[in-house]
Amino acid sequence: MFSRKPSSLKRSACHVSLWTRRSRRLFDRAHKALRRTDVVRMLDGVRGARSRQLVYVVAKAALAVHVRHVDPVEHPFPARATPPVAREHQPWSPSQVATFLEAIRVDRLEALYILALGTGLRRSEVLGLRWADVSDDALIVRGKLDEHSRMVQAPKTARSRRSVDLASVVVDALEAHRSRMRAERRTVSGTAFVFVNEAGQPIVASNLRRAWRTLRARLDLPPIRFYDLRHAHATALAVAGVHPAAVSARLGHASTRLTLDTYSHVMPAMSDAAVRASAALFEKPVPPKTRPKVARENAPKHPLERVQTPG
Repeated sequence: MFSRKPSSLKRSACHVSLWTRRSRRLFDRAHKALRRTDVVRMLDGVRGARSRQLVYVVAKAALAVHVRHVDPVEHPFPARATPPVAREHQPWSPSQVATFLEAIRVDRLEALYILALGTGLRRSEVLGLRWADVSDDALIVRGKLDEHSRMVQAPKTARSRRSVDLASVVVDALEAHRSRMRAERRTVSGTAFVFVNEAGQPIVASNLRRAWRTLRARLDLPPIRFYDLRHAHATALAVAGVHPAAVSARLGHASTRLTLDTYSHVMPAMSDAAVRASAALFEKPVPPKTRPKVARENAPKHPLERVQTPG
């Protein structure tokens, strides 16, 4: 039901604890007269769409098997009633991105932010990147840096192991970062990590989150997560009309369907094509053009046809 990642398990334990505190009355009613209104009343006291969703899942798993068979309309956990979570993203606009890029010029992690914005890599993939994976105009995602073990592990999905072409601005940022690391007497080849802290150790995800919050606090920009840099990259590709399969491959999504479900609302080319196709249903068919028939006697003769003259 829940992910096995330590951070996810910790959040799941919090939701189980929250549900236990909220649902004591539901236990008393489980064998008697538990109704849908009781569950709704419990969820009303939970803040956050994701928290409501997980609390509902835990309550259903714990109590549904004890509920008597009742009218489906009155069932406390009807089918397809899990609270939804909105998945729309509001990335920065181009002008806000320009402001952000100007603000990070003197930041030690400037190349990290440009790489995340210019490639759409996940945070763990950026932190697990090694210099051997970076070439002149592309990089290869071979793994991710685990936040707790601090070891490079296999990518999230099979399609996450991929090659990503780099724009010139990203290549320039990585070259500048390489020069900075040489000045700090860091190894910039082989299995050495591309991004390290001032002690030369791989950057931990929690420290990157702290640095991101500090940077974001001094900018007059809408607050977004570091992960939203990935969404900004994908949204830019979708708005530009890049084919969903190409966007999916670049992001390392498990399937193109996930890409379409997440970014189809910002793909104008697909929307315009759908409008044109639907409008074509109501257009009157145009009859095919036909050439006027020429009378046989007036028709020109074949050039190989001999002209017979009276003898």
